[in-house]
Amino acid sequence: MSIMSGKQLKEKIITLHPDLKTLFLSGYTANAIEQHGVLTPGVHYIQKPFTLVEISNKIIATLGP
Repeated sequence: MSIMSGKQLKEKIITLHPDLKTLFLSGYTANAIEQHGVLTPGVHYIQKPFTLVEISNKIIATLGP
């Protein structure tokens, strides 16, 4: 995103909807994303490319109890 990062967008939205669940998608590896401070405990992430089954399972896990 050119205006702000996904992390910044999440932080803005969370102020309006604190219970909102988020899933980060990226073509970068989890290690690269973690170095930018996005992957903290409790953050859901999936790396591109992914299959329909993989994204479905990740969405279910993200929305879980």
